[in-house]
Amino acid sequence: MKLNSRSQLKPEFLTIIGLCLEFNYDQCAFQSLVGGKQTFCSFSKLILNVLLWCNKEFKFINFCIICIKIFEGLHNLSSLDKSVYCACLLYYQIITKIERSFHSAGTLTADQLSAFFQEAKDSGVYELYYLDLATGLRRGELLGLKWRDVDFDRSVLKIQRAISRQNGKVVEAPLKTKNAYRTLPLSADAISVLKMQKRKVGGSEWVFPSPTGDPLSPDSVLHMLQRALKRAGLLRIRFHDLRHTFATMALQNGVDVKTVSSMLGHYSAGFTLDTYAHVTTDAQMKAAQTIGCILSRAV
Repeated sequence: MKLNSRSQLKPEFLTIIGLCLEFNYDQCAFQSLVGGKQTFCSFSKLILNVLLWCNKEFKFINFCIICIKIFEGLHNLSSLDKSVYCACLLYYQIITKIERSFHSAGTLTADQLSAFFQEAKDSGVYELYYLDLATGLRRGELLGLKWRDVDFDRSVLKIQRAISRQNGKVVEAPLKTKNAYRTLPLSADAISVLKMQKRKVGGSEWVFPSPTGDPLSPDSVLHMLQRALKRAGLLRIRFHDLRHTFATMALQNGVDVKTVSSMLGHYSAGFTLDTYAHVTTDAQMKAAQTIGCILSRAV
């Protein structure tokens, strides 16, 4: 079967996906519905054409997963079937590796932070991003800060609420878990930055208000981040990666996992340990080398 246009592809494409989802990858039901083994003699050819004409509205990797599920339920695969199955499997493995490396690499180094902060100062958003990198707050938590949450005398910050977009509106919302309600210590530099911000915003109750006096939109701070990164000559990262940068820097510089976990508002130190296993593994290696040096001098 050869497809000459997108319009020819769509019915078969939707049929395969619909059947897979409807029968929850039940291969017996699927096979009986389409008429037994002989139907599959052209199945691989159809799959190959679908891969070439993949509908943009449906992620290519998801389609590969469906194909893998189907092929795993079949017996007596032809050489073409096996080739297509291997191609789908290989593509899936490559993409998942790329995605994992992208997410694990989404932090800023010390040199990158210097360039980023310079651009943030030039753009007038330095205070916002400095405080986030100094505390590891979630985006909604950062935007939900009010001046009554800041204790300048004790140098602490209370996290009490979040800002989110619901039904197209920017609204104040409660935090998702009880551990998210927390009090964080602030460095002298962070206090200085907050004092600068307070002079900048005047009488607003919000630490980071919008031009209209309302809290900033979560979408707005993401767009501002991407513009600052681009102007600084840095790769795009997610806003959440600023939080990862905070945690990574803290762990790399000797802060224990339990302290980092409580500052991030995680439900357990175990979750933090799993999330940043690559960082703690490096720290353990350095610790082992340090102990080794001490013992070698003692021998």
